[in-house]
Amino acid sequence: MLSYGYRQYQQTQAQTASPGQLVIMLYRGAIKFLVKARSEIEAANIEGAHHNLLRAQDIMLELMNGLDLSMGDVAHNLQGLYVFMYRRLVEANVKKDAAEVDEVLAMLRELLAAWEQAVTAVETGQTTETDRRALAGIGA
Repeated sequence: MLSYGYRQYQQTQAQTASPGQLVIMLYRGAIKFLVKARSEIEAANIEGAHHNLLRAQDIMLELMNGLDLSMGDVAHNLQGLYVFMYRRLVEANVKKDAAEVDEVLAMLRELLAAWEQAVTAVETGQTTETDRRALAGIGA
């Protein structure tokens, strides 16, 4: 159980983060829940695996809802990835399949690294206007 102070800290952090930082926070949260889900699957804790997989699925839905599809190909490509990952997580939850969890974990970790680089580039002014507009369409 999280302490009240820590929950307040997390809430403040989310409220003051840039859109790009929020995407990174969502990726990190999904990864955290999937690592837990995988551990619960290995321990044959069906309820724990289910709970953590649902949390990761919720994050995938939030990522999908945050896309501005009017911004072009990058947003559409991410939508396709998010839908694919969401479906794999649903399958993983039904089957309690660690291999499907691992597949999504690998994708999220790769995307997280790319997002961290992109957000750092934006925050340090190392992007073009075109880059910034593309990132705006995907939540950054």
